[in-house]
Amino acid sequence: MKLEIINHHQEITQKHPLLFIHGMWHAAWCWEPHFMPYFAALGYDTYAISLRNHGKSEKKKATWRLRIKEYVQDVHQAVTSIDGNPILIGHSMGGFIVQKYLEKYTTPAAILLTSVPPNGILGATLKVVSKFPWSFAKANLTVNLYHIIANSENVRKILFSPSLPEELAIHYQKQLDNETYLGYLDMMMLDLPKTKKINPPKMLVIGAQNDKLIFPKDILKTAKTYQADHIIIPNTAHDVMLDTHWQDVAKEMSQWLSQAVQK
Repeated sequence: MKLEIINHHQEITQKHPLLFIHGMWHAAWCWEPHFMPYFAALGYDTYAISLRNHGKSEKKKATWRLRIKEYVQDVHQAVTSIDGNPILIGHSMGGFIVQKYLEKYTTPAAILLTSVPPNGILGATLKVVSKFPWSFAKANLTVNLYHIIANSENVRKILFSPSLPEELAIHYQKQLDNETYLGYLDMMMLDLPKTKKINPPKMLVIGAQNDKLIFPKDILKTAKTYQADHIIIPNTAHDVMLDTHWQDVAKEMSQWLSQAVQK
């Protein structure tokens, strides 16, 4: 599988590289405005993957038919192509993919950002249904989840804080891709993480106070399941890597990495 993997580095001083894994509708581009240059400046060799059918990665079949296990294969392919045993950082669906990855593979550490919890995405689904019933109905009737994020108004309400400038919300919305429908069902109930098979690495679970999809109780559930550290970042929304208080999130991540992972 030909995958888009972008890389930022300056002077590398850290032992392990970082591999960023995007969530639903996104691609590798979502890490470039802030997180990749931030962590590269701290001495990390930083990578971001576009999962198949996203960004500039290869597309071999219809997006709606993709399964989470195929995204796990993409992450494994990326990991094996990177020198230095990367630390995995997954956002939303990307955090769910990291959990599924850990059923078979290992990583020196992991950070889950506003991640789908191990018990699935039902809570987030109910929130979307309550706010956007027609968009959700169209998405299900057409097995096309793009209907949910087809305009900047929906995107702002789902992913961002009200303080994010409108021009940025429009800019980000234009870059979003369609997403797997069967993979969405995997996150609902068809392929939830087999937590008993996972020997968790050092892990940090980060939530956002104003997240409209993943609630603080979901963050606590995930952290408890994996005996992980956790923190809820105030004044920020679901897309923590692009939202107005992204620096608060990045700072917490860098502090945790410096303590949890030896150079």
